[in-house]
Amino acid sequence: MKYETRDNPIKKKPVFQPSFGNRPEQLVGRNDVLDQLMSDLQSYPGSAERATLLVGQRGMGKTALLIELAEKAKNFDYFVFRKKIKREKGGS
Repeated sequence: MKYETRDNPIKKKPVFQPSFGNRPEQLVGRNDVLDQLMSDLQSYPGSAERATLLVGQRGMGKTALLIELAEKAKNFDYFVFRKKIKREKGGS
């Protein structure tokens, strides 16, 4: 059996594989959040519920959730704008 030490770390495959904005095959356990976001979006203009800040750790599905919300919003005739920004070669 190998033991990990500071000088001899055991290489492990990462559990997290980021998809960087790609849509997962299915969204699990987010129906309540999506329903709340749609309800907030449909509130009257100027309502505080229409402003939402979505925060969380990397890889927890914030972008996937927003992509799904955008699809639902389109079904209610909302205009959805999405822009992907590409980094230039040699840029930092």
